[in-house]
Amino acid sequence: MITISERDWKIIRDLKPELLNLACEQIFHRIEKLSAGRAGQQH
Repeated sequence: MITISERDWKIIRDLKPELLNLACEQIFHRIEKLSAGRAGQQH
């Protein structure tokens, strides 16, 4: 099992909100791209 030092864990915890926002932004951009490619198409 991998252990993370207390100091490193605090750094990771501090980065979490920024990294989560970045990941969500990338997902939303991909969804927008897919939606734009389907414009006018029927299911």
